Order: sequence, then C-alpha cells, then structure tokens
Amino acid sequence: MTKRLFLILCPILLAVILFNSCKGEAVTQTITSLQRDTISVTTTETSIVKTTTTLSEPTETVTATITETVTVELPQEKIVFQSDRDGDTEIYMMATDGFNVVKLTDNTVEDRGSSWSAYSRRIVFFSNRDGDTDIYTMDARGLNVSQLTNNPESDNNPSWSPDGQHIVFISNRDGDFEIYSMGADGADVMKLTDTIEIADRSPKWSPDGQRIIFISSSDGDYEIYAMDTNGANVVQLTDNTAWDGTPAPSPDGEKIAFRSDLDGDFEIYVMDMDGSNLIKLTDNAANDGAPDWLPDDQQIIFSSDRDGDNEIYVMDVDGSKVVQLTNNTYNDANPSWVVMD
Repeated sequence: MTKRLFLILCPILLAVILFNSCKGEAVTQTITSLQRDTISVTTTETSIVKTTTTLSEPTETVTATITETVTVELPQEKIVFQSDRDGDTEIYMMATDGFNVVKLTDNTVEDRGSSWSAYSRRIVFFSNRDGDTDIYTMDARGLNVSQLTNNPESDNNPSWSPDGQHIVFISNRDGDFEIYSMGADGADVMKLTDTIEIADRSPKWSPDGQRIIFISSSDGDYEIYAMDTNGANVVQLTDNTAWDGTPAPSPDGEKIAFRSDLDGDFEIYVMDMDGSNLIKLTDNAANDGAPDWLPDDQQIIFSSDRDGDNEIYVMDVDGSKVVQLTNNTYNDANPSWVVMD
C-alpha cells in the first residue's frame, strides 16, 4: 500500500518541483515521515536573485568643440573739455587716461562750455561763431551742428536735462543774466529767474530732473541755490562772504561739488544736497575749479592751474589720489566726464 502510494505521489512531487523551478525558485523537499497511508512534505523556498549582465559593443567617444563668438559692446567713457592749444578755444574729446585727444570743433572763434547728453548722444556748447554768443549742439564726432538760439545778446552756460529733452542756460537778453530753459531743438524758451541787476549763472540739473542748481549774486556775492524746474521754490544752499561757483550735483543726487575762494584762493569743496556737511577737497595756492563727477560717485574730475597753466586732473571723492591727465603749455579746462552707451 505504501509503495503504491509512493508511486502515485512521485509524479505529483515531480510536477511541484518543475513548477517551482519555472518560477525561478529553489526548492528543497524533505520527506520527513513515511508511515502507512500518510506522507508529509516540507517545502522550503529560497529566493534567487537574477543578475543580468548586458555586454555592449565597444563605443567610440567623439568630442566636439563648438565656438561661438559673442560681441558685447561696453559703454565708452570719454572726457570732453575745452582748450586753447590751437590758438583759440575749441572743444576736444579724449580717453579717460588723457590720451587719444580728438578735436571736435575747428574754427577761428571761441567754442566753450560743453555738456553731454547720454540720451540724445549730442554735445551742447556755446560759440560766438555768428558774431555773438549762441548755443549749439553737435554729435560726438563734432558733426551735424545745429544752432539753437539766435539773438544779438549772449546765451551761454548750457546744460542738458537728465532725459535729454531740455536745456537750461543763461542769457542777458533782458539786460542782466537770467536762467532760461528750452527744448532740445531750441523751442519753448522759458525764463526761470527774473531779478534786477543780479546775475544768475552756472545752472545744472539735479540727477532726478526735479531741481536746478545754480549760483546767484542776489546777496552781494555768489552763492549756490536750488529751485524747481519752473523757477519756483528757490532755496539758498551756501551763505558766506566768498565766491561759490560751478556747482555740480553728484550722479546719486546726494552731494554737490563746487569751487569757492573761502580760503583766499579757489579750492574744490563738496557738501550735501541741502548745503550741510561742507568738506574741503583740495588745498594749495593754485586755482582749482570746474568739478564734475564720475558716474560711480567715487571720483571727481576738475581743472587746475597748479602747474602754471590750466590742466585737467582727477581725484578720489575725499581729495586723495590726484592724477594729472593733461600736460602742456596751454589751458585745458571745464572737463566733463561722459558715458557713451
């Protein structure tokens, strides 16, 4: 009976073994007892981890270098100034290190007082080329000259508004020098100051275009003032017995650099926009003047006759690290630092 039962169960056990092998599992069967009509089978399953290794064909590595040239035009910085190096005063442009001097005007008259507009990319200046002093503009090469004013009196000291849409200037067309503004094309002339026997001069726009800084002899000597662009809300910023002139607001609108003979000769000073915190930057027996700021507010360019004639210099905003940029036997003056985008 037992033998018959064993013979019957063998195919069944073989089928179980084959079935489990097909599932990828190892089977260990142990027959623990074989008594009469009962057989007990214990099955222990152990998982098998299949590892498949893929053999790939040899590969070839190809390295490609792609070179693309990108041209980035950085803003050019220049210095525009006036000089009498050819016998009369002309307007010149040079690199910021004093080299590569280019003559922008060339005639037998006086061209002076240049101011650069980064927006219109034009230089405004005054000239007596028509017999009296009028205001003109030209491009950065000295070409495409346009005359903006035309009257028998003197129009001078022009300065661009920050947006390049307006020009402020002085004129004695009413008998004494007053401050006027006009459009970039010379139209829409508006009188901003109106005083009797008092001279208002050297107007400059504040960087935000909201105020005009200027000097006036209204208290008997020249002091620095500020007013709205329509001539209203005049505020006196300096008050002393000296001659304060050529004010230049800093690009960040926080400071004003100017010249003054507070110590007996003209030195360069800086103060807050409200006239406080006066600091003397230069200290010598010469005449220093016509300051203008560099775009980073950290340096000031100016002219000085400390070597016997007027030359152009640059210094840090605290008056240190003075560098001479021009050196000749002529007069180089009224420098303006320009950024040509």
